[in-house]
Amino acid sequence: MAETLITTQVGAREDLADLIHVADAAATPFTTMAPKGKELVNPLFQWQADDYDDPKNEGVLSNADVTDFEDKAKNRQKLSGRIQKFRRAFKVDDLAENLTDVAGLGRKKELANAITKSIEEIKRDMEAAYCSDNESVEQVSNTPYKTRGLGVWAQNGAQADLPVPGAYRTPSTSIDSTAMSSLTETIVQNLLQSAYEQTGKRRRYIGLFGPTLKRTFSDFSKLQPGVSSTVAALRVFNQEADSKKIVATVDFFSGDFGEIEIHPTLFNARFTSAAASLRRGYIFSPEDVEIRYSRMPRFKQLEDQGGGPRGYVDAVGALLAKNPLVLMKLAATS
Repeated sequence: MAETLITTQVGAREDLADLIHVADAAATPFTTMAPKGKELVNPLFQWQADDYDDPKNEGVLSNADVTDFEDKAKNRQKLSGRIQKFRRAFKVDDLAENLTDVAGLGRKKELANAITKSIEEIKRDMEAAYCSDNESVEQVSNTPYKTRGLGVWAQNGAQADLPVPGAYRTPSTSIDSTAMSSLTETIVQNLLQSAYEQTGKRRRYIGLFGPTLKRTFSDFSKLQPGVSSTVAALRVFNQEADSKKIVATVDFFSGDFGEIEIHPTLFNARFTSAAASLRRGYIFSPEDVEIRYSRMPRFKQLEDQGGGPRGYVDAVGALLAKNPLVLMKLAATS
């Protein structure tokens, strides 16, 4: 007996929902929160850092004339950085742009979609570069300019390119590589103390943390160490008696020498390794870093040579740490 079977049916329309879901839509907290400086006018740019002299422990005779003088510019030194150009190019087939009706886009929307995605991707490219372990690079032959990432600004040793003067490098006590399983509140307090010893100010900081590091901080609220010889450590949390909600997160850490507002990110040390990205953390005050642009992200359309519309989105920017002395870094290797 002949019959029409769905398994062999010809001409059935495709049941395609009228939407496109972008799964990887990670936020870019650093480029969003970091202050924007004045426009760049040179691939190599410089600024100055200064410091106060140590307090004196001496008096002055009542009849003493002024005979000794100080050079108040002696601590001043120059720091340098380089730009980086970012670009995403795309092309859309002539018929794809002018003929097909794509679910979630409609007709004649592929080019607009490519522009929108590329602008977001450029922002993510910049976020990853600024939060990376990239060293700054001077353009030579086929090697392009690169800007220095936070991971190398927050470094105690001399940088390979345009090294930060020794007096203004991040102290070793402001950098920690303790394994995630051994990270404690005391270690974080030590980092904050180290930064406090550079400024003498109790400040509010931004903590930009990879997911594994963020979860480790959340565990601080649950772990109550016991006496190792007699009592096992207990995990505790506070909860309203009539509440049906358990809160197990830490978004704000208040220590003796500063406070940290914690933001998760997927872009720290992204180019180093996936594992390093999950564990990496930067602690900084927004007033101590700056993003400078020569060109904000823009779309530039190229000539259609017959095959379809073409174009690119690009930007030129750079990251600078005004004074790396006050940066903090968590860089666990396991």
